Amino acid sequence: MRQRISCSVATLTVLSLALALSAPASSQDYPSRQIAITVATGPGSGQDLLARKVADKLKERTGQPVVVENKPGGNAFIAMNYVAQAKPDGYTLLLYTSIYIAAPLVQKSFTVDQINDLTHVARLSLTPGYYVANASAPFKTMQEMFAWAKANPGKLAMAFPAINTQMDATLMFDELGIKINPILYQGTGAAMISNVLSGEIQVTQTAYSPVKPHIDSGKLRALAVLSPRRFAQTPDVPAMGEIVPQVVMIPNSIGISGPRGMPRPVVDRLNRELNAIVRDPAILEWVTNAFWSEPGGGTPEEWRQVQVQERDRYVKAAQKMGLTPQ
Repeated sequence: MRQRISCSVATLTVLSLALALSAPASSQDYPSRQIAITVATGPGSGQDLLARKVADKLKERTGQPVVVENKPGGNAFIAMNYVAQAKPDGYTLLLYTSIYIAAPLVQKSFTVDQINDLTHVARLSLTPGYYVANASAPFKTMQEMFAWAKANPGKLAMAFPAINTQMDATLMFDELGIKINPILYQGTGAAMISNVLSGEIQVTQTAYSPVKPHIDSGKLRALAVLSPRRFAQTPDVPAMGEIVPQVVMIPNSIGISGPRGMPRPVVDRLNRELNAIVRDPAILEWVTNAFWSEPGGGTPEEWRQVQVQERDRYVKAAQKMGLTPQ
């Protein structure tokens, strides 16, 4: 009997050792190999440039290779779906902007639940949009634009680079009882900006960097930044939070997430590193002065909550606009 017990213990010991040797590395050892950051846009885009700067710093801090993989297309669905289906071990990550939360509301093929199909790690930056007008428009401030639009219902021609920006504006103008003439473009491209410069379109909602040269030349005028408070790089531009405090304005955010089910120790390690990276002087300077954004940071829960708030706002806007997934 004693011999049988001894053999059983020996067998269990061998099996335990074999399992330990064959088991994957513990999350405590993370990272122990290459990390890939998937980007939903092509090379050279703002998100791509940010991802590469973060990748370089993450490589320095972890001692492991960090590469950027571009998977554009499908309004970010291709990249998001790829990461959502990856192994949740922290080696496949996604950099994307929170505006994609609106995609499933208008795109039937967008089957990824951005909030629940991903593990959210950290917000990297906040990029507010701006209302920019042709300098010859019959108004010089947002208050004057509101008054003109009320006096001329449906005549305010306003350009939007994406459906989510039109949804943002719909909530505000509906709250103020103003009817506009929305014109939807695909992206903040040359055609949209050209039409604003020509005066064919009076106002656009856009990022600041594409129109900065024209604002500097006096051809365009920045009326407001879509944020609760003024942006440090444009201190003379009023914030929508000052002008219409009853309307919630959340700047677009860019952050890092991964597949659903990532171990908490891995999430916490990444979150610590990413928070340190956005505070790095070189990254801080680039994000502020070249990317025209504010540094992010914060907890995984805060990054997730940003997207919950955005989805709630876009759901409300879709209902007002009568939008359904197509």
